[in-house]
Amino acid sequence: MQKGFTLVELLISLFIVGIITAMGVGSFVSYNETKKLNLEAKNLAMRISEMKVKAFSGGSVDGAVPQMFGVETLPAAAGEYTLFADNDGDCAFGAGDAVVERVTLTSGVSFAGLGNGKRLCYKIRENKTCLFGGACPGSGSYEFSLTAKNKTAGVAVDLATGLAKVMTIK
Repeated sequence: MQKGFTLVELLISLFIVGIITAMGVGSFVSYNETKKLNLEAKNLAMRISEMKVKAFSGGSVDGAVPQMFGVETLPAAAGEYTLFADNDGDCAFGAGDAVVERVTLTSGVSFAGLGNGKRLCYKIRENKTCLFGGACPGSGSYEFSLTAKNKTAGVAVDLATGLAKVMTIK
């Protein structure tokens, strides 16, 4: 009477354990990407809300009160965005404007569909949400899309209220 396992039985067992492990690792990687993307979308929504609070409270930068506070992403820097004090009221970061903060996205996460970039500003002490060029539409929404691997998340800003909310990850 023999005791133990044959070589074939051991190889089959190891093969099955390998397949189960590979499935678990794949699920973990997908879960990790979703969490990173969700965290970056929440962080962006929070930063946009921060700019709204600064503007509506009449915040200042380096002792000067700008016309607007805003958020800008550019195609050349799809992995970062700038929070800025807009001194000339055109809702675009440029010469004469002050950097409040430059934010770098987590590795593997970037902005999608930037075209010429995305810009959103809040007028100082006014309940107005403005876009590039200084136009302040009273309705609609404005969206920042983030992507990581094959997943997409977004932050939608209601132009009437200026409120930013995270949209569902797809």
